[in-house]
Amino acid sequence: MNIYLTWLGFTLLTSTVASIPMHISKEVSKRGGLNHSPIPPTDQKPHRGKDLIRRDPGQHADDIALEEADHWLERFVQRLKSYVFEQNFDVRDFEVDIPQLMADYSQIGKLLKQTQSTDELMHKYKFVGKMLKALGDATGLLRSQYGLKGPGRKMVQNMIEINTKAWALYDSHGHLDLHDSYNGQKVSSLMSDILQLDAKFHRVTGVLSSTRRLFDHQLRRAGNILQALWPEAQGAPGHGLSAGKGVSEITHQGRDQAISIAKR
Repeated sequence: MNIYLTWLGFTLLTSTVASIPMHISKEVSKRGGLNHSPIPPTDQKPHRGKDLIRRDPGQHADDIALEEADHWLERFVQRLKSYVFEQNFDVRDFEVDIPQLMADYSQIGKLLKQTQSTDELMHKYKFVGKMLKALGDATGLLRSQYGLKGPGRKMVQNMIEINTKAWALYDSHGHLDLHDSYNGQKVSSLMSDILQLDAKFHRVTGVLSSTRRLFDHQLRRAGNILQALWPEAQGAPGHGLSAGKGVSEITHQGRDQAISIAKR
């Protein structure tokens, strides 16, 4: 399936929840061994013996459905993050899995639609959709860059991948994911990366205007994410460890530079 045709339907998917039949996802992902169990069809009651969530016998059906939706959203976020590595974004596997990811996201939405969903859960659902779309956009951009030659092209790809790494720092609520004790350090490290890459890019001569615009756009998006996460990163466990432990430090002056980059 052509990724560009597939992705045209995503905006509609996020606004109108379709009923898409589920099929069995990968049981074991080669991205860190994450189990991708299928989401139970919402028109069928799950077998008690196969429930992954402990049930209260007196729990209302709507409460059970909301609990299930929240559970699957958390698992879905972890699936999205499993495509993002320290060195790169796994474009090939993500592209192959887009139809299944979209179907699973739609199925969660269907589950929410059948209940009186809370504002918090709907906010989480919409944010997870933004994360899915961001990785899809990155996939399309990276695919469009492959095979193209010219000054600055590789650095554009690097900046697109930095964006995927920035998105992977979020939890399902749109905050810094503190379950990973290194995420506070990663905010600093990625800020340092975009500053260094920006300085390197602007020393390159003969860059096409279209290449420069794409680079600057991706840089602004990454800068905005990191700027938003910075206050939470300062209070994160382990933030400020020395570079000798593999952490790329950034000064407050560098942070101000990153913010100015994000605003330009």
